[in-house]
Amino acid sequence: MAASANTVRRTEVLAAELTWVDGRLQREILVVVEDGVVVAVGSQEELALSGQCLAVTRRLPGCALLPGMVDSHSHSFQRGLRGVGERYRSADTSSTFWSWREGMYELVTGMDEERLYMTTRRCYEEMLAGGVTAVGEFHYLHHPPAAADFSFDRVILRAASDAGIR
Repeated sequence: MAASANTVRRTEVLAAELTWVDGRLQREILVVVEDGVVVAVGSQEELALSGQCLAVTRRLPGCALLPGMVDSHSHSFQRGLRGVGERYRSADTSSTFWSWREGMYELVTGMDEERLYMTTRRCYEEMLAGGVTAVGEFHYLHHPPAAADFSFDRVILRAASDAGIR
């Protein structure tokens, strides 16, 4: 979709103390961000040579800028298991490493679209706060109605979009 003539673009020029470029942390690097997307990275001189004359709009002393991380195998719905594993009694000899699956299956059978959305969105917001900017979701919530119409897949995509993670 092309930007119209009336579109106002928000541009920031970030200057951190250190920025990861070419496999190492470097000083005096600018990062140009338009509408939340990195569009240029380089020294003031490099950006000027490419026709960009930019003033720093945001200094980040004591900070390092790194590329966003990717979680390529997320089970976001399992965020709902927090605290469940801690409920097993240590004296219970029938409890094994795999006992958590009972809690997971219980979670899955009680999952509806709203609960899945809230759990997934919270998980993705936490990922973003930790530096993860893209996620590959792997879920196995294939019980009706999700198995027939992929509704749970759409819920996960909406939660990702609303959280702001790719």
